[in-house]
Amino acid sequence: PEPGPEPEPEPEPEPEPEETSAEAKTRKELATNLMGMMSSFADTVSTIRDKESAEAAAAKFDKIATDFETLASKMEKVGAPTGNQIEEFSALFSKTEEELKEKMQPVLGFLLGDEEVGGILSPAFQSFGERMEKLNPIIEKWGANGGEEEALGEEEAITVEEGEIPIPIPEEAP
Repeated sequence: PEPGPEPEPEPEPEPEPEETSAEAKTRKELATNLMGMMSSFADTVSTIRDKESAEAAAAKFDKIATDFETLASKMEKVGAPTGNQIEEFSALFSKTEEELKEKMQPVLGFLLGDEEVGGILSPAFQSFGERMEKLNPIIEKWGANGGEEEALGEEEAITVEEGEIPIPIPEEAP
């Protein structure tokens, strides 16, 4: 007899959005962490000035690569982004890659042109690049320009803008 609040048959139009938003939040955190690691790599590269700092940086590359591998396995578990997140992450990658180029470009020529430093960095970049390459299929699904810049800019450090600056040339040695 007394009119109570009408029970709504479906409180949520679809049960999916709740789960999706939690996943979306996790994906955003992972993408943000990924960008942080990319920056960390570039920061490490930009600190190299001589043989000692090159050795210190080379040692850090191993840890950074391990962090990338750990993160990539989390990314794989959560699954690739969908919908708007693809564009969002793609824009984030592009922006981060530009920042990394700006950080690393000024030092790369010197680094690989200096015989002592290049001798330390070439194998370190090579090893780092090989480890990153294994992660490309996962990372590319997350908006890393479909392989355009393969290992998130790290590849750049190895190829140095497609051979623009050759690896240590004896003439460049002082």
